[in-house]
Amino acid sequence: MDTAKYTMFGNDLVTDQEARAMFLYSCEWVPRVTSLYYLVNAVLRDRDRSKAVPFLPFIKLLCTAVQKVLFFLSFLPCFSSGRFLLFWRSLF
Repeated sequence: MDTAKYTMFGNDLVTDQEARAMFLYSCEWVPRVTSLYYLVNAVLRDRDRSKAVPFLPFIKLLCTAVQKVLFFLSFLPCFSSGRFLLFWRSLF
C-alpha cells in the first residue's frame, strides 16, 4: 500500500490513512454487495440517516483525500484546460 501511495500521489499529498481510505473505497470485492463503496453508497441513499453514523469518520477521511487530490490535479495543464486525462499505472 505504501508503494501505491508514493507512486500515485507523492510523499506529502495525502496521508497514509487517506490513501488507504481511497484504496479501500475503490476496491470491488466478490460478491459486489460486500464492497465498501457499495455499502457506504447504500447507507447514504437510505432515508434513515442514523445508519450513516458509523461511516461518518471514514466518509470525512475519504472526502478530505479526494479534495486534496482534485486540488492537486487542478494544477495540471490537462485538467485545468477542461480536458480529461485517464491513466492507469500498474503497481506490479
